[in-house]
Amino acid sequence: MENQSELIDPKLYKQANKRVHFKLHFAIWALAMLVLWLVYYFVFKTSEAAGPIFFKSILFVTLLWTVILVFHYLFVYKLNNNMLDREIKSLQKEIAEKETLKKALEEQKRKNELEKK
Repeated sequence: MENQSELIDPKLYKQANKRVHFKLHFAIWALAMLVLWLVYYFVFKTSEAAGPIFFKSILFVTLLWTVILVFHYLFVYKLNNNMLDREIKSLQKEIAEKETLKKALEEQKRKNELEKK
């Protein structure tokens, strides 16, 4: 049986792969947050010594990881296409400019050769 990646467009496969990795990242985040907050609630909430420290720690981890997850989402679903489209347009413009310059140089070279004759 052939590999799925060989049957579809490589660009589409790469985008689908990024989305799968985001969904996996989200599932791991959700599970980790659930475990952390359940541990806090059942073990450390009533502890006067360790409770506030653990609360601040998991709050920091939750906020930081959530920000990372939001950026991961934006890059996979929102910004990636726009950035990719802009880069493709930029490269196409650069290639067109190089071709125009090359044609102009060839034209100048032909004129110089005709003038010499």
